Amino acid sequence: MDASDPLVQRWILLNQVHYSVLTAVDRHLMAHLGLNYREYRSLELLEVRGRNSSAGHWMRGISAGVGLSQSATSRLIGRLAERGFISKRTASRDGRSFDVRLTATARAVLERGTSVLADAVHRAVSDLPPYGRQAMFTCDLSGPQARVPVHGDDGAYGALDRDHSAEGLGSRK
Repeated sequence: MDASDPLVQRWILLNQVHYSVLTAVDRHLMAHLGLNYREYRSLELLEVRGRNSSAGHWMRGISAGVGLSQSATSRLIGRLAERGFISKRTASRDGRSFDVRLTATARAVLERGTSVLADAVHRAVSDLPPYGRQAMFTCDLSGPQARVPVHGDDGAYGALDRDHSAEGLGSRK
């Protein structure tokens, strides 16, 4: 890996900002809800699945939504069940998979959680140094081609698309 590559530098910066915010959000959620972000997000995703009858393959959706493998997500679901946030039972359709339902405890956490999460994110972002806030707020994630501004070695600006191709950057010298 060439650390002088502007794309690599940008990725490192975004990664640092991401983990800084995630760590602060995890701490805030844990202090106010007793859950970290992935646990809280899993409950949100399970709630949406429960309201959406067409949502199949829920484990894959949660895995993708929280950035974990299916086996790690299965362990996370097990911990949530042990802590009383979900009820889990073997599915009658095949006997191998299981059905989960949110408990009243989880529903209460989700009711409070929206404002707690928003507060956590706002606090975490406001605590970032200026370059961290700039990295967050210069990303355009609104269109089908989400673009992250990238600064080239020659001083030119370009953009990084979702497919990781850089556009508009000057050549490296």
